[in-house]
Amino acid sequence: MHFPGRNILLVLFSLLILVSCEYKPKGDYYRDLSITPPTGVTITIPGSNDTLVSTYGHSYMVSVGCANHSVLFYRVYINDVQKDFQKVKSNDFFIEPSAYTGSGHIYRMTIEVGINTGSGSIGDNLGTEGYLFRREFILVAAVRNTDN
Repeated sequence: MHFPGRNILLVLFSLLILVSCEYKPKGDYYRDLSITPPTGVTITIPGSNDTLVSTYGHSYMVSVGCANHSVLFYRVYINDVQKDFQKVKSNDFFIEPSAYTGSGHIYRMTIEVGINTGSGSIGDNLGTEGYLFRREFILVAAVRNTDN
């Protein structure tokens, strides 16, 4: 037996379910969030200023001063092209600029560092939220001696 009104009832019931399931939150759910980045974060290469002279195989230690925050990752850019990305668990790490460049040229090297927020939230503990800081250096790539 076929009921002609059955399809109409099924469509009306489905529409009623869809309309009644719409959720509209009320109120402000963004209270107590601090979106102000920490002050005093420094990215330094001990013993160097803003200009680095890179020789083949020479590594530089990069030190990040960020008080109660942890470094999550760093990126190195040479003339705005990303050359390195590493996740780290320390506020000091090593880079080897000669691995990113040729020889006998002057480059703009940018180091970006991601640090955690220190908020204690789930995102902070998972390393999915944080702050991004950057510092630029002038990198002078020394000419390699190939007459060996």
